[in-house]
Amino acid sequence: MVQEFEKAGGQTPRSLPFYLRLLNWKPRLHWSSEESVLKIVAKISGDRSAFRKPALERLGAYSSPLAQAAMELLAQIAEPEDAPAVAAQFKYVEFDDTTEYRGPEYFRPALVILAEYGTESEIAKIDKAKEEHLLWSDRRFWAKAEACKKAIRERLAKEKEKDDKK
Repeated sequence: MVQEFEKAGGQTPRSLPFYLRLLNWKPRLHWSSEESVLKIVAKISGDRSAFRKPALERLGAYSSPLAQAAMELLAQIAEPEDAPAVAAQFKYVEFDDTTEYRGPEYFRPALVILAEYGTESEIAKIDKAKEEHLLWSDRRFWAKAEACKKAIRERLAKEKEKDDKK
């Protein structure tokens, strides 16, 4: 497999089409292989916008490491229309057969995305998650979440002010 990676361009922008094919493979690769691909793509410069959809699809993956890698890649390449899908992840996940526990390391990159692209709707999802006791004991995370909400509101106020001047 290492030879295939090298033939495809290794970890250079030239390899991005190869990695995209791997993520679109049917049936899907094992979660650990997909996690590796997402982590490699996160290290490559260049236009990675084609990876938004595969990353968004993996946010709700059973595997926490795979979902984490997807969120970290999205923190680099997200667009405004991705904010609702990212905010939808702000929910408490029970230990069950469908999803592994999500810790603060999963949600921190989401705060970066939401600070840049979130709206009042996303703030409401963050508030609801706090009310439902998501990461209830992590004060540092919730301080960052409050800073994120403040950044969203400041950005929205600047955008409104700019629109009003037109």
